[in-house]
Amino acid sequence: TLEAREKMHNFQCMAGMAFANSGLGMVHGVSHAFGGMYNVAHGLANAVILPYSMDYNKKDPEVAKKYEKLSKIIGCDIIEKVKETSKAVGIPARMIDAGVSEEEFKKDFDKLLEFSMQGSTVVNPIKVSEDDMKKFLKYVVPSGLAFALSGIYAIVDGFFVGNSVGDVGLSAINVVYPVVTLMQSAGTGIGM
Repeated sequence: TLEAREKMHNFQCMAGMAFANSGLGMVHGVSHAFGGMYNVAHGLANAVILPYSMDYNKKDPEVAKKYEKLSKIIGCDIIEKVKETSKAVGIPARMIDAGVSEEEFKKDFDKLLEFSMQGSTVVNPIKVSEDDMKKFLKYVVPSGLAFALSGIYAIVDGFFVGNSVGDVGLSAINVVYPVVTLMQSAGTGIGM
């Protein structure tokens, strides 16, 4: 509806203002790498990567406290809410389900790693080591045994691993932005 579009526009604008004030983080750095290499829409890549980056960033005690604050505000675990919202609107849980083939991923891994470490990743709330980014990318586009996790979500080595939830209309990606806006406007200082 026109009203829903107007609200989405307003949420996107609020998210943009929050980003400008708090900076971006690894979710955008990694999304830029996937977008540049595989032509994955930036909003889609952000939504796929967001819960993984949140799980990574919660390793930091200060970030974990901020997520707890946000969880209190919304009445449930903020990371679980992002996962739930993403699933409800059909956001793929892995980049392979967003069109990145496992074969291309393996072939391009070193370049993808290099690009993922640049840009917004440099200002992530906690420093991202190259070893951590290698693990992170392997969870975002799982291969081998990780595909056996079909239908379940799990935490492995501190990273979120999820299953595909189907195809997505690219405009649906924007449903995640209100959660991100809440995170950044609630005084958390959490960059995404």
